[in-house]
Amino acid sequence: MNIWLYGEIFLVVVLTIFLCANFKKIKTNGKAACLWLFVIFIIALNFIFGDTDVIKIAIYFYLIFLSYKFPSIGTKLLLLMLIVFTLFNLFSYGYNNKLSAIPFILIISLISIVKPRHEMSKQMLLIFLLFVMLELLQSVLFHYRGSFILACVSLLYFVFRSKYKKHLISVVCIFPVLYILGMLCYSFLLVAGYDLPVSISNIERSSMVLWGAYNYSDYLIIGPGQEVFQNIGGKYKLIFGFSDEIPSDPHSFIIEIFILSGGLVSVICYLLFIIKVNKINRIINDGYHYFMFIAIPLFLTFSMFPFNAHSRVITAVLFGLILSLPRRASRESG
Repeated sequence: MNIWLYGEIFLVVVLTIFLCANFKKIKTNGKAACLWLFVIFIIALNFIFGDTDVIKIAIYFYLIFLSYKFPSIGTKLLLLMLIVFTLFNLFSYGYNNKLSAIPFILIISLISIVKPRHEMSKQMLLIFLLFVMLELLQSVLFHYRGSFILACVSLLYFVFRSKYKKHLISVVCIFPVLYILGMLCYSFLLVAGYDLPVSISNIERSSMVLWGAYNYSDYLIIGPGQEVFQNIGGKYKLIFGFSDEIPSDPHSFIIEIFILSGGLVSVICYLLFIIKVNKINRIINDGYHYFMFIAIPLFLTFSMFPFNAHSRVITAVLFGLILSLPRRASRESG
């Protein structure tokens, strides 16, 4: 069993205890509550008529809510889990592949957020830069594409001038769509006969994204479910001359949410996330610049990582942290 599944259960249980202890203090916005009730209704329909794996979506959204309500506790627990699980992987696999890769950027980002501060000191920025370079070197050593892209995008923060940094988070927010469009372009160009790099990883991702895009309108309310996705969507790999027995994972949260809970839920949730994060952009630019190092791994993981327990826990807590920033900024300024 994936140790991150234990971590996910642990995080949900601990934060739920805090939720019960502070239930009377929880305030809910009426419009937001109605929208989320609609999303919950669609998820319930999928659970009844579709794939039982949809419960993963429900737990994922619930963890985002818990992390939003208790960002400080969520930050400390995630930081603890990252350190413990990284050490566990190092002892289990040795430091020789991406399974034992150290999440340098995530660790230093969470450490910086544990202790409240408005502006980040120059010393802390230098430490950030050091950790980004360590992530970059490690990604090259292990040929870890996701980590390499994360390090390169993070370096842009140090390279860009201030007027461009202000818009960086808006660019980061559209990564999930850019990834899907990139995979679709790769598929079309490959079918058209262009000489592109071909690997099991590329074919697995692009063929699954292609299947999701072509069949999106057929599953607006009820998702196709994991079984249909594996059995029918897997056939798309035959187009590229690969066996349909190769694992079928689109490495895209949007496509995975579509598979488990339908097209409407995937689009609504993504739009809600980018609208909320873009609204928080002004607060980030007013002095909470280091929150960019939360937004970058958040949307990169959401864009191109599998919907496993490891990615679910990280993105859920990071979403909660980002969404709680206005409340934190108001408390610290007061």
